[in-house]
Amino acid sequence: MPSWREDERLHDLNDLLFFAAVVEHSGFSAAARSLNLPKSSVSRHVGRLEDRLGVRLLERSTRNVRLTEIGSSYYARCKAILSELETAEQDLALLRSDPIGTIRVSCPTGLAQYALARIVPGFLADYPLVRVQIIATNRAVDLIEEKVDVAIRARTRLNDETLTMRRLGSSTLVFVASPDFVDRHPVLVHPSDITGLPFLSFQEDTARPSWTLTGPDEAAAVVAFDPILWTSEFSILVEAACAGTGISLLPTEVAVRPIREGRLVRILPGWCSEEVTLHLVFTTRRGLAPAVRVFIDYLA
Repeated sequence: MPSWREDERLHDLNDLLFFAAVVEHSGFSAAARSLNLPKSSVSRHVGRLEDRLGVRLLERSTRNVRLTEIGSSYYARCKAILSELETAEQDLALLRSDPIGTIRVSCPTGLAQYALARIVPGFLADYPLVRVQIIATNRAVDLIEEKVDVAIRARTRLNDETLTMRRLGSSTLVFVASPDFVDRHPVLVHPSDITGLPFLSFQEDTARPSWTLTGPDEAAAVVAFDPILWTSEFSILVEAACAGTGISLLPTEVAVRPIREGRLVRILPGWCSEEVTLHLVFTTRRGLAPAVRVFIDYLA
């Protein structure tokens, strides 16, 4: 059996609810009708609240009811509490409902090829009522304007933005080339050794790319390149590098398979790029549709 104090706490939220109803309906009778309760019950709850607090929240007369100064301040706090409770119940209802509907997902082209291509089929098998539209683009889409539910982004530095973020993990970029290319350029030990060689860039911007690299004993170097090929399609870069066309800087996850197959080798093995953070962005945590929520959790 709960103690008297525990039992008292169980009634606190009802006391707040009835007090707020009296304020919003400008009287006990109207509040009781809105709550479908006897007027005496509403009056008893509000009176108990005032007794517990030791203050007068309402001034009562035969014609109307008005807030006292302290009652006005307390009412604002009550509304905030009741609003939070309503939001929590709405979120719970969403979580309990079945995920259904279409999710629009924005993702960099390379990640779409090498990450989502492996993940989405399993997600769709687990959630057969959900449909996924993938927008493969390297530009930062406007989630609200373009009605995108979730965007996957990869950055070396996170911007201050109003969107909600969820970190997925991190990756690094490594230099690779074909064995034949390495045979033709045997002395590649420092980033400065590759600046004049043909470079394959995954950045679609034709401006001269530069990368900050870290090496042995925390050495650092900034290297700029003049690419002979630009494309966000990692598969094109891999094939071009395997053909001996030039050097490419690729995410480790993309490079690992052709390296294992012997079609590419890692050059400057002691050097890599800055850490690239992979994260999800979406507009809000509250009120997310069940399909969007489970998709975010599935990716994470």
